[in-house]
Amino acid sequence: MDQNQKKVIIVGSGIAGLGCANELQKNGFSVLILEARNIHGGRISKNTTFADFPIETGAEEIHLPTKYYKLAKQVGANCEPDSNFDSFIEDIGIKGEDIQKGNGVLIEEDDFYEKYKLEKFYNSIMKEEEKNLLCDDMPILEYFKIKNVDQKLFQFYEMELATEYGSTLKDLSIKGYAEHEQRWEYDEKNFIVTNMSHFDVIERAFATVLPLVKYNTPVNYIAIQTNQLQNNGVVVCDSFGNEYKADHVVVTIPVSQLKNNSINFIPPLSQEKQKAIQLLQMGKGGKLHMKFKERFWPSDTYSLILRTQIGLIWNCSYHRSKASFVLCALISGQTSIDMNDPNKRKYMMSELFNKLQQIFKVKKNVEDLLLDYIWTDYNTTKYIEGIYSYPSLNLGSYRSVLAQPVNNQLFFAGEATDPKYFATINGALDTGIREAQRIIQLYSK
Repeated sequence: MDQNQKKVIIVGSGIAGLGCANELQKNGFSVLILEARNIHGGRISKNTTFADFPIETGAEEIHLPTKYYKLAKQVGANCEPDSNFDSFIEDIGIKGEDIQKGNGVLIEEDDFYEKYKLEKFYNSIMKEEEKNLLCDDMPILEYFKIKNVDQKLFQFYEMELATEYGSTLKDLSIKGYAEHEQRWEYDEKNFIVTNMSHFDVIERAFATVLPLVKYNTPVNYIAIQTNQLQNNGVVVCDSFGNEYKADHVVVTIPVSQLKNNSINFIPPLSQEKQKAIQLLQMGKGGKLHMKFKERFWPSDTYSLILRTQIGLIWNCSYHRSKASFVLCALISGQTSIDMNDPNKRKYMMSELFNKLQQIFKVKKNVEDLLLDYIWTDYNTTKYIEGIYSYPSLNLGSYRSVLAQPVNNQLFFAGEATDPKYFATINGALDTGIREAQRIIQLYSK
């Protein structure tokens, strides 16, 4: 059959959906994208009014040179490896009067790792996984207690591991974490885009498929129509009662939306797929951007890990602007929920400002230097409701289970379906292209 006559509906216009549409369009398929929100991009978003450069209110880094890295370079993005930047961690030791007083002392990331033998500890976890010694899954926090990890390091791990994964130590799986880390190559680098936003990248790269997006169109149900003799296509019905018929449907919505049954599947998904959706978890989180009157931190400082509730910080202005002074914090778990309580938010931000003042010995009151801030909360963003998926307990290979097509009519993409690069831009894009290629292969025989 000629794919030029074949129609594909894609549910969701994040990077997985746009990447899928782009691949299908290039191969002659008719494509329609249904988007529940009034804007494309999903968890890739920007703010252009806060500073004199676009603020990444969504995804921030490119986690290694893959398809998305090449795509960004093709549209003119300047991608700089974050290994070129200086990162510091607040020391947790007992030596030194400043540390005892809680005033904080910063040491370089490499020195922190060496001082507390973190590389050796991480390697020991990997070796346990290689020898299949992590048979009984458990939360990382429980594993740390069994291994008698110094409790003074817990807050550091909460920031470096849990917050990065959009979760908490009590929810992260030690086995899932070890398996994920083993899949990454040690020489893989992280990059930041310094001359545009990721939103700009996808708008330039996918300009030809953006007109295919139908906005403000939440999907109510997807019905596979198959009898014993032939494939009768798939019917998609939106929340207004409009029906759309296609030969194939690709669902790219966040796993949080699958978990809350925002789309009804007819017939129901298999028990294995339902179990995959049940086991997959979406982390809670958001980003806090703070703009100051002046820079009070050293010019070569890029990222910080501090012993505060808001503790994972980086310098957004670095290599982007010399006139706007913006720090950003990634906040996850219960802390991100507490950010929506005005009193708790004020307390946590004051705690952070006091810590910054102590660490950098700022003569002025840091809180008085604050010009403005924006809190981007993905927990309460309709049709997203979370930051990204993380290695949850007893997940095993269920990401791949969710990714399996149904009757070669219904397909699933999105970062949560990528066993290797979940929770990343490149992982989401890869899955969209993966599902497009599955469909293309159906007609290439």
